[in-house]
Amino acid sequence: MSFKYKHIIYISSITCLFTAWLTSCEIINPAEKIPAYIRIEKIDLSVSDTSSSGQGSRSHKITDAWIYVDDQIVGAFELPRTIPVLFEGNHKVTIKAGIKMNGIAATRTQYPFFSAFIQDVELTPGKVTTMTPVVSYHTSTIFDWIEDFEGSGFKINKSPHGTDTAMKTTTVTSEVFEGVKSGVVYLEASRPFFEGVSSTAFNIPKATSPTFLEMNYKCNQGFAVGVYASNSNNGLVSLYLNASPNWNKIYINLGDAINTIGYNPPFTFFVGMVKDADNPLPLLYLDNLKIIHQ
Repeated sequence: MSFKYKHIIYISSITCLFTAWLTSCEIINPAEKIPAYIRIEKIDLSVSDTSSSGQGSRSHKITDAWIYVDDQIVGAFELPRTIPVLFEGNHKVTIKAGIKMNGIAATRTQYPFFSAFIQDVELTPGKVTTMTPVVSYHTSTIFDWIEDFEGSGFKINKSPHGTDTAMKTTTVTSEVFEGVKSGVVYLEASRPFFEGVSSTAFNIPKATSPTFLEMNYKCNQGFAVGVYASNSNNGLVSLYLNASPNWNKIYINLGDAINTIGYNPPFTFFVGMVKDADNPLPLLYLDNLKIIHQ
């Protein structure tokens, strides 16, 4: 065989190998599918009866959306967010509202008292579909205790455990969260300790159902919330909250405290504050307290 034929055979072999390599790459790394996108700015809460004898305020702090497509979980996303999904055509999209339990980012979870938002959505690759989910309380939610401070009286009494200060109401617009009144506590050197307890006790199922306190608050120093078991002077702090110069909303898991203190119903809720030495006028504002369970 002459040299020129050897050269042609060599080139042909390289060409075959290169073609085979391209073919195998297409098999191993196929073209990526173009996702569709779901845009969610926020999740709103619908409340059927905003009175203290109904479901109370529609105030909420829903921070996250848990997304499912055809009952397959896509993920949990902090809002607002545009979420890519590898689905095309008409699909059932389920959105569940997520919160920061006890106000802690590391304990993000679905709020068990809110119903899911479900909608059929046409998903198109490369296209953004905006959804405006609205959730409501499950019909199975039991509202044990609601205090919105709007009535002629309110349901937080002075504790029998040595408190020297009582909660009052304020109608000053700059101090009220919503409506015309909010609860307020003022401390000073001569009155450095406040503890208030719910005027009524509440019963909850034993450790098998979630029990939460919802609350709007504003304060210039830290304070504590917790529960007392029946016929007991031993309260257990559920959470210590730091100063918050602006109104905040929190969802506090009372179940852990109740399980720790022992199941001895009925229970009362308490809130307490002790004057910091370097704070000349500690202030605490509260509104829209709800204790709920299922």
